[in-house]
Amino acid sequence: MAAVDGGATRAEAATRFGVTVAAIQYWSSKFRRERSKAPELLPVRVEGEDRDQIEISVDGVTVRVPTDVAPEYVAGLVRALRC
Repeated sequence: MAAVDGGATRAEAATRFGVTVAAIQYWSSKFRRERSKAPELLPVRVEGEDRDQIEISVDGVTVRVPTDVAPEYVAGLVRALRC
């Protein structure tokens, strides 16, 4: 059985967290695929006078983040909102 992060096997991790080995395999595969995806570039529209923050709307959810936030953080936030 393959080891997961931290040195535990999938069977050990499944027992520890009370899930099936299949669930561990599914999520491991899903996270691996997500990491390998290239980031998407999204169109940006600047409105109004307030340039201290960026407003992002994804699937009906709107969040505002400061303009100095790392782009990697914003990309991760958008990915999380799309789930």
